[in-house]
Amino acid sequence: MASMYSPARTLGHVVRHSWLLGLLLAACSSGSTSLVIDVRSDFVAGVEAVEVDVVVETLPGAALTRRSLNVGDDLVRGVRAAEIGSVPEGAHIVRATLRGRSGEELLSRRVAVQAHGVTGVVVALTRNCGGVTCPAVGGDPTATECQDGLCVPPSCGDGSCTMAECAADSECTPPSSICAEARCVEGVCLTASRIGACEPGFICVEGSGCIALPDAGMPDAGTPDSGRLDSGRPDTSVPDASCSGVCSPGQVDSNGCGNCGTHTRTCRSDCTWGGYSSCTDDDARCTGPGTECINDYCWGYQALEQSALSCLDMNRDYISGSASLGTLGEDVFGRPGATWTKENLHSSCAGATYADGESGTIGAGGTDQWSFEYGASPCTLDSLGHYSSRFRIRDTDGSTFYLAGTLEATARNSGCTSDRSTCTAAAGYCPSAGCTGVCTPGQVQNVNCGVCGTRSRTCASDCTWGSYSSCADTNARCTGTTNECVHDYCWGYRALYQSTLSCLDMNFDYMTSSASLGALGEDVFGRPGATWTKENLHSSCAGATYADGESGTIGAGGTDQWSFEYGASPCTLDSLGHYRSRFRIRDTDGSTFYLAGTLEATSLNSSCTSDRSTCTAAASFCP
Repeated sequence: MASMYSPARTLGHVVRHSWLLGLLLAACSSGSTSLVIDVRSDFVAGVEAVEVDVVVETLPGAALTRRSLNVGDDLVRGVRAAEIGSVPEGAHIVRATLRGRSGEELLSRRVAVQAHGVTGVVVALTRNCGGVTCPAVGGDPTATECQDGLCVPPSCGDGSCTMAECAADSECTPPSSICAEARCVEGVCLTASRIGACEPGFICVEGSGCIALPDAGMPDAGTPDSGRLDSGRPDTSVPDASCSGVCSPGQVDSNGCGNCGTHTRTCRSDCTWGGYSSCTDDDARCTGPGTECINDYCWGYQALEQSALSCLDMNRDYISGSASLGTLGEDVFGRPGATWTKENLHSSCAGATYADGESGTIGAGGTDQWSFEYGASPCTLDSLGHYSSRFRIRDTDGSTFYLAGTLEATARNSGCTSDRSTCTAAAGYCPSAGCTGVCTPGQVQNVNCGVCGTRSRTCASDCTWGSYSSCADTNARCTGTTNECVHDYCWGYRALYQSTLSCLDMNFDYMTSSASLGALGEDVFGRPGATWTKENLHSSCAGATYADGESGTIGAGGTDQWSFEYGASPCTLDSLGHYRSRFRIRDTDGSTFYLAGTLEATSLNSSCTSDRSTCTAAASFCP
């Protein structure tokens, strides 16, 4: 349903009166408590998903509310699944379940919510949770629900336990079906049918392409078990074709091409395949060895200069003899802004494990190069022997993976004893072989400490662990309301002045009576130079979406403060009602994410009509 207010006009008032969006939610002592439950999904309504069931498990009897889903219902934007009144205040568990044409369960999820006044609940049921079993084996036993393909506790609710997956459609992975498109909806990547991609009478289903719409009417939304066909489920089968051949008219076939691309073909009316489309592969520029497609981007590495040698005699002074022979290095290429770490394993030593070595960041040109020069080494050099190394990548979305393959080499010294003087001997040589214990000399172990810090310890020559270093945590100064560690830095925000009110009477002239009562604001803190934007949602208006509000830059001291003063407002003020706001951060490396949690508030005017004069009424009022 479209919003009942003008977005342009409301945004102007959000900017003028955005102090409302900084207030923390608390239920008024008067009025009842109720739950308003919306469901969002990228399953296709009326075709894949035909019903949504809602149960509040914590209510006596746990009665089920069922809503039918029709072709045309916009599950991506969200549908109202249930409105449940007279709910006791406090903690509740809401379970939403999508059901398919035969009544089978497509996906189910439980969300924990604290009910106070009119409380909105959004349950996201996305197809990337299909086949995911929670809790994961060996994982957190409380992570019983699936969110964006990951196991999380029910308390994660609207995604407050994780960073936003996206801030724009372009940040989402393109779907496999050419008729579908990626959509970023409040930080979650979903798939939706691309307008005009299918012929009339067909609809796009991710993974299946364009399929025929049901050939009979669908039940009205909210009227369960009515207007059904045959077994009680809508018929979504493709009509019999008037021809026979290798495919059915309208059927779409997709295949991989290039490095990370796809091309498609569509079945024609005579039941024969049309030609393939051109290859959509913007990563075809990748030319390195071991090229592979991960996260819809092409990655690889290439050995440089002496890195291509399989066995190196460290008795030779390469620096003096030839500068070109004294240089080692690799090129790593992939998505600009991603970081790489080279993990090294002294594989000729039994029990050795990979340890972090060199690291760097892929530049704007899509590549980064590591290199250094070396000279002659003594027979006592600990690095003599056989080594394996691999590249660990941390992509710009925070995900990590390894590049395919490993780099291997043997270091010998022709002037040493026979156990390390030849390639064959050095391939099995371990400098620390005479020592046994809990670790391998030189091995490093890292553990987390503080807010965003680490400390390490190193294995001594007697194969025992040394003492841990002090905690390297320069971000321990964070003291905000919602501390969290993102990109190895501590972020948070803190409410100021009237931002601590949960319900504010705008009939009161705060400016005249007390200047201190007329100021609102927040402190936002994190990495100096990062920018913040406060996104505001008039949540008591159905169909409203977040819109950008105030913004600023975190200063050299690691904080930025927003505040302004306000006075009495009329009954016609568009900002009366319930509001929600959240902070979007753009870090200094260009990456974006959301701070955990949201700020909520209700604005009333006690001199107005009853639909906006109390906290309870204003919580659902939309101008």
